[in-house]
Amino acid sequence: MFSVVVPTYSNSATLKATIESLLAQQTSISYEIIIVDNNSTDDTALLVGRFADRVNPEVRYLLETTQGSSAARNAGVAAARGEIVAFTDDDCIPQPDWLESLAAVYAAYSSAWSMGGRIVLDLPTDSPAWFHLTSPRYDTTRFFAALDLGEGVVKLEIPQALWTANLSVRRRVFSEIGMFNTALGVTKSSRLAAEDLELCHRIHRSGGAIYYSGRATVRHRVHKSRLTKKYFRLCAYWGGRANAHALIRNRLSLGESAHEALVMVQDCAKMLALLATGRSARAFQCELAVRKRAAYLWQGVRWGLPVLKVARPERSQGIPEKIVATIAVAQPDKPPHDGVPSNLNA
Repeated sequence: MFSVVVPTYSNSATLKATIESLLAQQTSISYEIIIVDNNSTDDTALLVGRFADRVNPEVRYLLETTQGSSAARNAGVAAARGEIVAFTDDDCIPQPDWLESLAAVYAAYSSAWSMGGRIVLDLPTDSPAWFHLTSPRYDTTRFFAALDLGEGVVKLEIPQALWTANLSVRRRVFSEIGMFNTALGVTKSSRLAAEDLELCHRIHRSGGAIYYSGRATVRHRVHKSRLTKKYFRLCAYWGGRANAHALIRNRLSLGESAHEALVMVQDCAKMLALLATGRSARAFQCELAVRKRAAYLWQGVRWGLPVLKVARPERSQGIPEKIVATIAVAQPDKPPHDGVPSNLNA
């Protein structure tokens, strides 16, 4: 049985479509839907109440008064009845075969502690020009947790991780390694949103396996109000702080701090040069890189002054700028049974 947990905060306008997409899952497995209301001020409770008479699957309403996305997800885990707890967000649309695809891969890979899949962005048709001008270094789509490692099944290695927009975990894993850390996650006063990455790092360090399935797809709806430079500047700032947070990585060394500061200065120079030549869109992407790296250094110093080490720490100890599929296609623990995607062994 699956338990699908959806945390929400005053977002009933998009939550309805999320619930409807979960009710429309084309699967033979049993599952329940748990909507965790994190002190919403809109009609979220009334909306969920309209689905109260559903039996298969059951739609459950849960109020979590402790503010924060981590606290809300933890409440959902505590209430879950399923052996596998799946997570998505209140602005996401899981595709009809989402749960079936996850279940099939869990059946084929008994070593899997966690499983997730592709996250496709549904963008407004009139997105600003600077949003589409991306490069491998300054890819602005990462602010919306876009993820695409292909159609097949991939085993992730540290520091690769999944996003809670499309994440599932065996429930027993939470008993073994703990819940989402409430020091991380989105609250009213903080956007230190790295609780999913920190959880994945704990799974890796505990010897657990994390898999990605390209067939398990979720569409993430991006509202036009988020495509502003102010929003992206905030994302860059909080993303940088999350990258250096004590729960995610080891303390910055003196050598790494110097290296990051040098790259930041170089990006500043590049930004000024781009502005001087009228290339404002690319200059803004450089600005985001500068803001993120400055916040990264600030968080590292705030946690503790850099210490001198002979060797620079491996980059794999931090959160990646962008998850890249550089690993071999996974092989199942046993031959796939009926219902497993045909490309499982591709």
